[in-house]
Amino acid sequence: MKENRPEQRIKFRTRKQSESKSLRRFALVLAAVLVFGGAVSVFLFLRNYNFDLSEVFEGTHENSEETTTQPAPLNIKNINCDILVFCAPNNRERIDFISLVKVKMPENSFTVFSFSPSEKADYSDPSTALAQVYHDRGIDALKTAVAGYSGITPDKYVCFNDTAFKVIADRYGPYKITVDPGVEYKGSDFVFILPKGRHTMGGDMLLKYIRCLPSVDFSKAMITQSDIIKMIISAALVPENSGNLINSYSSLANHLTTDISIVEFSGVADSVKAMMESENIRYITVTSAAEYIEN
Repeated sequence: MKENRPEQRIKFRTRKQSESKSLRRFALVLAAVLVFGGAVSVFLFLRNYNFDLSEVFEGTHENSEETTTQPAPLNIKNINCDILVFCAPNNRERIDFISLVKVKMPENSFTVFSFSPSEKADYSDPSTALAQVYHDRGIDALKTAVAGYSGITPDKYVCFNDTAFKVIADRYGPYKITVDPGVEYKGSDFVFILPKGRHTMGGDMLLKYIRCLPSVDFSKAMITQSDIIKMIISAALVPENSGNLINSYSSLANHLTTDISIVEFSGVADSVKAMMESENIRYITVTSAAEYIEN
């Protein structure tokens, strides 16, 4: 008897099909070799350059350090300058207020000492008031007279006329002022009535208030004047105003008279910028020349 064997199918391939299959096998083998060889080459290349592969397989560290570009350090200069600050009309017929302002850096301090324009100057005639010296002889004579009165020779000066004071005060105002006592001034130049209490003032009202102070309460007038000057300076020297200081100073200088040149200001602009951005400025008001010298 013949054994029952499974029937085998006979597959017939054309020569073209056989060549195609062989070609596919060769392509797969070649691709595998290329992939493997490429991986080994990359591995050896990275290893030669000390690449840490653990970061690829384990993930990046959570506290990895970021590279940051640090700004160049500012050139902070030592400054100790006494500035004569006063307000007077262009015809020099009077002085509305007069003060000395000491600027110190890197201490970042401003000291304000205000005094009356009617103070007597030890100039050619001891009985001559500061305001009269300025009227008769001008700014250089006034600086000498202030030095004779106070013992402090101003290094620089800043002079406002009425318009300049109002423009600059308005740029950084308005200001909250406590008026005590109330003011009732009726002069030939203007009338100014302000009840006791808290008031918001712009440049025009502020200048009128300063001019009225000596006639209202002379004992407090100079202290209040110093406080107002301190208030304006502190409103100006804030971080948001620290950008482009050269242009800002040039704009302000167009409104006033000063011997602080744009070149001189440019030399200390970095120091002023650092001071403004530190938000750590001391403002001091004093009532005597002796206190002013000590600060």
